Amino acid sequence: MTTSHRVLTKAERDINRVDASALIAAALRCIGGLTPRNQVEPLAELLLALNRASFGGGGLAAWLRGALGQAHFPTPHARDHHKLAFINNVLKEKSSKRRLLETVQEFSLVCRGLIGTEYARQTLAAKQLIA
Repeated sequence: MTTSHRVLTKAERDINRVDASALIAAALRCIGGLTPRNQVEPLAELLLALNRASFGGGGLAAWLRGALGQAHFPTPHARDHHKLAFINNVLKEKSSKRRLLETVQEFSLVCRGLIGTEYARQTLAAKQLIA
């Protein structure tokens, strides 16, 4: 059985970019507190898969910068330096799901206003003991 590869039209590529951008924004809202903290692992897997894939027009980097470039997104707790560190850490991690999950969990704690709390210290310390 042969598989034919159809070239996407410009309109189809534009729709895919819009959909991917909306997907990233929704994932970041979930990481930021829309979902329970124990549900961020699938979102880390999504980011890892998108980071491994190749997209024209900047792909994941552009989508992350576009979404996180908005003030107070995904929450007011996430400052520009947190966002920049998150983007850089996500983009450099293309192989280790564990390291990316740690990055996502830490950003989730920042977005929820929990960084610097005893809970955050215990959560991050437990992740380091497991690794």
